[in-house]
Amino acid sequence: MNRPNLISQIYDLRAKGIRLSPCHSNRASQIGDPCERSLVYRRIAWDKAERPTIERQLNFDEGNLHEGAIMVDLQKAGVKVIEQQIAFIDRQTNITAHLDAVVEVEGALFPLEVKSCSPFIYDALAKYGPEDYIKAMEQLGEIYPWLKKYPAQVLIYCFFKALPTGIILFKNKANGRLLQFFVDLDPNVPYLDAIFEKAKRVNQCVGKFFGPSGEMLFPVDKKEAEGILPPRLNDRDECRGCDFKGLCLPDIDFGSPLQIKDDPGFEAKIDKFFLLENFAKQYDDLNETLKGQCRNVENMIVGKFHVTGKADAKGAWRKKIAFIDDADKASIIEQSKHLQEIIERKGAAANA
Repeated sequence: MNRPNLISQIYDLRAKGIRLSPCHSNRASQIGDPCERSLVYRRIAWDKAERPTIERQLNFDEGNLHEGAIMVDLQKAGVKVIEQQIAFIDRQTNITAHLDAVVEVEGALFPLEVKSCSPFIYDALAKYGPEDYIKAMEQLGEIYPWLKKYPAQVLIYCFFKALPTGIILFKNKANGRLLQFFVDLDPNVPYLDAIFEKAKRVNQCVGKFFGPSGEMLFPVDKKEAEGILPPRLNDRDECRGCDFKGLCLPDIDFGSPLQIKDDPGFEAKIDKFFLLENFAKQYDDLNETLKGQCRNVENMIVGKFHVTGKADAKGAWRKKIAFIDDADKASIIEQSKHLQEIIERKGAAANA
């Protein structure tokens, strides 16, 4: 009797759900992206985006399962969920939104957004108070760029529903623990106005790629397109995770090729580094040791850790170490291969 591979059958099923879909609006979940060029590409060149890997799709699917479970738990706990999965569109900015729910607590209504996250991000968020959401997203967004998109999303929900305060719940995917943050509309109106102005600029740019009858003119001559598209962001941290870097070819150095190092001693030091974070003296000593070992390491996987770094404006080396699971590791390796292909293509184009 053949031994069945149940995992491959499930992965094959999930892979069938991987698809690229047209985008005709500015999505609330994306409009917080600091790169306007990427936002334009989502509208005019959605089919040129990098196709999600199976690891990334599994992560999306897992997040949806966790978020759905939270909605069920809220209702079982007696929280009144009066609206779910609500779609909105603002005609002036062409921003569309898909709100998880509106909940009623003691007569007050709150737009609710639910996010699942890794244990590492959860621990970082847990250091902030429930009123410090915007601050947390701004500071942690320098390490995890996708977090920069979250504030705009929740504030847009508050604006569309004309409600003063929104709630965002984060669920730790490893142990089910929850964090709650409040987002107030009034003090963040200037930020939201800037988001709306960005959306209008994106709309104006997108309109230049359509003919008088609404026909798509993209792709046009590359030189002509460069005169229309917003400038490249050229930020290595932002561009590394962008779905359109293969189309954009940003003028940046993506760093050295990924290294995979089998060094149990190095990995053990990183492991201990996190365990001792609350013990300042030991932590500081080990931190100095790791600084030396991580110096000039731009992109490396060490066991279950991803080590990255770059020199700041003063030439000091800044390291970043993140815990990764098997799916993250596979995704990073795949992304590194793709970046290397882009670098080789740029080199070939320059020598042509």
